[in-house]
Amino acid sequence: MNKNRIFIIAASAAAILGSFLPWATASAGALGSMTVSGTQGDGWLIIFLAIGAIVLSCLKNYEKPMEKPFAIGVIVIGAIQTIISIIDVININKYAVNFGGFGISLGFGLILCLLAAIATVATGLLAMSGGKITKETFEELASTSKEFAQSVGRVTSSTVQTAVKEIKKETEHHQETAEPAPTPEQPAQPAQVEQAVETEQVEQTTESGQE
Repeated sequence: MNKNRIFIIAASAAAILGSFLPWATASAGALGSMTVSGTQGDGWLIIFLAIGAIVLSCLKNYEKPMEKPFAIGVIVIGAIQTIISIIDVININKYAVNFGGFGISLGFGLILCLLAAIATVATGLLAMSGGKITKETFEELASTSKEFAQSVGRVTSSTVQTAVKEIKKETEHHQETAEPAPTPEQPAQPAQVEQAVETEQVEQTTESGQE
């Protein structure tokens, strides 16, 4: 197997191991202490991402260097793992105090996950560049990321425009097919009926007088 692929698998395995180890330890003095592992929090997400990196490193002919799209996928996975680990480190450090044997401390498992995530990014860069990280490696990564973002933007814009057109068509169709409901004839009021009867009687009397 290509050595860069082996490095990616090793870094991912370290991330999986770190997720099962303690991420934080809460001390309660004489009452003892309690540890919280990564699998009780974001550890499962780290494991899922690590498995994804391992799968990418094993695709196609694993004796040859990784293809650049796969290597970029590993870099993205490592970056996400790094962000998650840093956020968890910050959140735990907010409560990292030790007063009279009471307090919360950062666990070794989270530190291992953070180091493994950084290693995943580094090994992904090595796989993308063919074994040597140079300035051109980062320039190529930036260019690829920009093209990817533009592609996503174009697809998103096209999807939104299509949806808007469909909604507009549906609205116009409903407006064309909708007909105003017929207005029911109002029944004659009693006063109107009486007036009509009186008018008819007057006309009949006039006609009789003329005769």
